[in-house]
Amino acid sequence: MSDSVADSDSKFEEEVLVFAALVFGVSVYWYSARFDKQPVHTSVLSGQQWLDERLAGHDARFHNELGMNKFVFRRLLLVLEADARLHGTRHVHAAEQLAIFLHYTCRGLSNRALQE
Repeated sequence: MSDSVADSDSKFEEEVLVFAALVFGVSVYWYSARFDKQPVHTSVLSGQQWLDERLAGHDARFHNELGMNKFVFRRLLLVLEADARLHGTRHVHAAEQLAIFLHYTCRGLSNRALQE
């Protein structure tokens, strides 16, 4: 009887060690997933370059992306800069700010989709 109890204890200890190793492995995976970051937005175009490409491109494509013609966009930008004091920041020009807003409202995008 003592051999069966010893075998039972040995098997229990083995199961505990396997479970502990599994928990450790999962913990290491979750820990590394939080700190081994990979960039998500890796497009070669910056926001301003994206806008410049749209402004230089086909009128229909510009209208599809921003919901208005190029001349209306430029005129709206002038009015907002003059009357509403819209101005660029160190990193985002006023035209880019307006394009982001119009792209968002025209497409009804989520924040995650808009970041792309």
